[in-house]
Amino acid sequence: MSRVVSLTGTPGTGKTTIAGHLAGMGWQTIELTELARRQGAVVGRDENRQTDEVDVDLLSDAVAMEVRSLPTVGNILLVSHLSHLMTCDQVVVLRTSPRTLRQRLEARGWPESKVRENLEAEAVGVILVEAMELEPAVPVLEADTTSEGPDVTANRIANALDGGEADLEAGRVDWSEEVMEWY
Repeated sequence: MSRVVSLTGTPGTGKTTIAGHLAGMGWQTIELTELARRQGAVVGRDENRQTDEVDVDLLSDAVAMEVRSLPTVGNILLVSHLSHLMTCDQVVVLRTSPRTLRQRLEARGWPESKVRENLEAEAVGVILVEAMELEPAVPVLEADTTSEGPDVTANRIANALDGGEADLEAGRVDWSEEVMEWY
């Protein structure tokens, strides 16, 4: 039987990089942004925010078909800031200090408004809260990618997903002190 794990987080937290390391450990990865485009789940474009508009129900159907097409045994990783909204057995939320996240997003050339929106989402843990409120509930892990190398983080995640100790319990990451410096 396959295990489907969502690897999610605010843009810039390291999802693609961590997924690459997990793929090297034998995880089958499905990149949902690519899948959404390929399967027609992108239904528009928000030019102000410079983002694709994705029909989550269409994407969910595409994910289900993609998962069914993979071998029946193994670990499957859904990778996207939307992956926690898909049917899965467990969620891993990547978190990054807003200060570090700003540097990463600015290095991508993103406009200030888009950077700010994502910093605010990370600061208050929007994706973590969404993952914790899933119905039906699934186990949620949380990994801080601020200063640890992606290979180390990927190993910690793999260890935690295999039942080992890794200090990845959800709710441990707190950016409130850093955010208070904004005011």
